[in-house]
Amino acid sequence: MDSRLLIDQIMLQTTVLIAQLSTAAGIRAPLAHIADEVFLHLSDSIEKQGVSRKVAADMFGMALRTYQRRVQAISESLSDRDRTLWEAVLDYIDTEEGRSREEVLHRFRWDDMSAIKAVLHDLINSGLIYSLKQAGLTLYRLTPESDLQRLASRAKSDSLSSIVWVHIYRHPGLEADIIAQQLRAEPDAVKTAITKLISEGRLEQYKEESAEDDEAAPSLYRANSCYLPVGEPIGWAASVYDHFQAMAKAISNKLNRYGAQSALSDEIGGTTMSFDLYPGHPQEAEVRALLKRYRDELNILWARVVETNQSARDAGEPHDNIFKVTFYLGQNIEDVD
Repeated sequence: MDSRLLIDQIMLQTTVLIAQLSTAAGIRAPLAHIADEVFLHLSDSIEKQGVSRKVAADMFGMALRTYQRRVQAISESLSDRDRTLWEAVLDYIDTEEGRSREEVLHRFRWDDMSAIKAVLHDLINSGLIYSLKQAGLTLYRLTPESDLQRLASRAKSDSLSSIVWVHIYRHPGLEADIIAQQLRAEPDAVKTAITKLISEGRLEQYKEESAEDDEAAPSLYRANSCYLPVGEPIGWAASVYDHFQAMAKAISNKLNRYGAQSALSDEIGGTTMSFDLYPGHPQEAEVRALLKRYRDELNILWARVVETNQSARDAGEPHDNIFKVTFYLGQNIEDVD
């Protein structure tokens, strides 16, 4: 296996995905922290595989002391992320009187003018600012804070709740602080999301059997099911997260169990098949119908499994040694040109 070539291609596709996510729906997400986080996650994962720090440092082409200093420095500065130009322009306009177009362009005169104009256009389209025009003068002002906070907090809270739900479903038995740490989210926000999910019946709170009588023992959480409705905008981020981590975990699990090889009898892994079609192809309708049929059958079977499991819990007959089968179904239609 040419692991170096494979790693390079996975990194390429991952960076393309990050670029799409960072600009989705007009959002301009800060990316300055990405390189540091990649390094930190890689070093941590490599060491968890049993590789010594000295060998890990060598894999990064560093001396051991340099490697240790960088890990420490990044760990201490993760909470201080650089701002994007998008955020800087928004902060500059954030005054009681607002800012004129001339003031904005002068303030950011050292930046690319086309980029500044694009940022202003984005901010207006996103509803964060509005413009007033009179006698040739353009004035930019922030949309009232109360309206923004109401919309932003609701969207952020719902999105985080969906991601927390998926994460707990995939990783049951975790404390709230551990969940927050793994998701790189604010602990208070995660706890609020957990409380909301419990009230909606999506999560269960419990303690380890050995600590049930210990009031100081930390609470753990689990989700017996997790369903993100098709077409629900709030659950979109959680759905992408769930699909991506399912694929990545399957590949990692297969490498750990079987190494870099495959067999027809494998139950872990994936198969990728591409159909080269053209308009009017004799099998075009059959291939397109295949996509829908698999999703329909999977949804029906999933609902039956959930119903069976719920009936067992209602009857007080929970089962031990539960194992999870993950079927990640991806579909794509693209123009070859």
